[in-house]
Amino acid sequence: MKGDESQRQNGFLKGDRTKSIHYDTGAIFPGKTARRVVTDDFEWFSKTLIAEGPHIAVWVNGNQVTDWMDCHKPDKIPVVGYERRRARS
Repeated sequence: MKGDESQRQNGFLKGDRTKSIHYDTGAIFPGKTARRVVTDDFEWFSKTLIAEGPHIAVWVNGNQVTDWMDCHKPDKIPVVGYERRRARS
């Protein structure tokens, strides 16, 4: 594994979409769970992910579900800390 993952799964507890079972759609694994599960299994959805340095934000079907700042120190090994990359032009 090299870095974080943006998840796609739709489990929530007892009908409450604010209580995810485990890093649901739009979450950043292993850093931040999604605020709310907005998608259902076997349905199409759109996901927008914006990452700028250590800041990552994710929208699912137009709803912001994650806004996370990775506070780890930069490291060449992304599992240890975030990896700074230069933007491509």
